[in-house]
Amino acid sequence: MYRWPKIYLDQLAACFGAGFVASRLVKWKWNLSTCFSGVGCAESAALSLQTAARRFLKKHRKMSAMDHVRITSACEIDKACQEVLGATYGHCCFEDIVTMDMGKKVCYCTTHKKNCVLEPDLEDTNRPVCVDYSLMGKREKEKGKSQVCHQAFYDNMKNSQNSVVVVENVCEYDGERIVQQALGNIWKLEVVRIDPRIFGFASARARMYLVAYRSDKLRWAGPWTLQSFVEMLRSRVEMSVWDYFWMKLPKSQLSQSNEQNLADYNKSSRTYMVADLNQYAANGRGRGETKDDCLPTLTTGSGRLYSQEKRRFLHGTELLTSHVLPCTDEHSKICGAPKLELQSIANTNLVRMSGNAMSIPCVGCILLACALSFQPRTQPCRN
Repeated sequence: MYRWPKIYLDQLAACFGAGFVASRLVKWKWNLSTCFSGVGCAESAALSLQTAARRFLKKHRKMSAMDHVRITSACEIDKACQEVLGATYGHCCFEDIVTMDMGKKVCYCTTHKKNCVLEPDLEDTNRPVCVDYSLMGKREKEKGKSQVCHQAFYDNMKNSQNSVVVVENVCEYDGERIVQQALGNIWKLEVVRIDPRIFGFASARARMYLVAYRSDKLRWAGPWTLQSFVEMLRSRVEMSVWDYFWMKLPKSQLSQSNEQNLADYNKSSRTYMVADLNQYAANGRGRGETKDDCLPTLTTGSGRLYSQEKRRFLHGTELLTSHVLPCTDEHSKICGAPKLELQSIANTNLVRMSGNAMSIPCVGCILLACALSFQPRTQPCRN
């Protein structure tokens, strides 16, 4: 599954010819800066694409040893994520996100009408974290107090030298309206909603991806829209939820409440082979593998996905690999991105990280579309 960049390039070469794809790749050169960076999903996707691009160009005799991607900075509030970013990518991580009003550990929440915790307490992992800033469900969306950090991010992008901004969020996020209003009409948008399963991966994670670009500097020159580009890379799912139980771990000891919950699962109308024991089947909230035998959408509370066959929980590292993040030397060798440095991170923090992570093949698809589609504008645009 870590060969996704090569598969993408080969599929595009089959559609448009290797010469066309190579001619676009040799012009690809980015400075990459991320915000709300997590454990470096965009960084991992971009560096995996860079490795695949070099191999593709070498294969087609268009030698290029240049760096297509230079990681300039990453912003993240979560201390454990900062530790992983710093250890994996070196000096790129800084806590500039504090200037976006997200440095506060407690902030007034319009959902619960009280001050809520915004930052996880690494010493008390049972203390719940308010997710008002996810802007979905019954929450206050852009009217929520924490929307100020999103607005500050868009203001920074509008006033910066950046020509392209990629936004990932839940599908309920009204991205087109919010981003267009925040950045102004000189920025043009391409929007798509995708799920890793359309690329053949056995994990559900439907998300909105929005590409905003300055139309006075760039033009979208791909013979495709963002939606049609995604469709070209569609692949049949050939994996299952069991592919993610790859670590050799002992059986998990279940508490009495977990034993009862599992019994309730097995009495329910649908039996799950991988049951989420953080959800109570007796309350009708049980969930597990999807009907197409894939992992359910991970959340920050997905640390109790229990396999009845293997009789153990899915480990936090396995959850991260379900996003196709490189967690071993072998993963890194295949994809060309550095292995995440997770040695000092507790499993509870790994679980939380996976719940906030992006699917690497999904964000990689969007970044590849940008790398192949944008060309400098030589004539003034007409709005």
